[in-house]
Amino acid sequence: MNILLIFFAIPLAVIILSAILESLINCPFKVAGIFFAIFIVGTVYSFKKKKATVYAVFLHIYLYDQTILQHL
Repeated sequence: MNILLIFFAIPLAVIILSAILESLINCPFKVAGIFFAIFIVGTVYSFKKKKATVYAVFLHIYLYDQTILQHL
């Protein structure tokens, strides 16, 4: 996968989509859970590598922080 896609495009899309879902759902735990499930299922079925799964977990932690900051 392209490095620019991994470190720029996907986190930017996550921030934008989490802000939109946060304004609709108004619960950061649900938003973080939705994205975590999507990332884990996507990495397990497409990559089947531990490195990609670890990246999905770190992206989930980043998403959770962003939703908490958006909620404040």
